[in-house]
Order: sequence, then C-alpha cells, then structure tokens
Amino acid sequence: MKNQNQENAAYLNFIRDLNQMLTDFNITQLNYPNSFK
Repeated sequence: MKNQNQENAAYLNFIRDLNQMLTDFNITQLNYPNSFK
C-alpha cells in the first residue's frame, strides 16, 4: 500500500506542476497578448 501512496503523490505533484505551468502561460498570454498572434 505504501508504494501506491508514493505513486499517487508523484501523480499529484506532476498535476500540480503542470497546472502551475499552464497558469504561468495564461498569465503570460494576458500580459503579452500580441506576442501570440
């Protein structure tokens, strides 16, 4: 069961990092909308 918890923690960390990257990207788009056209 311990191994399962480690896998879940790694998955949650991955999702959190991915969510942070997407948030940063969206903020960048809002700050510099013309650079993405």
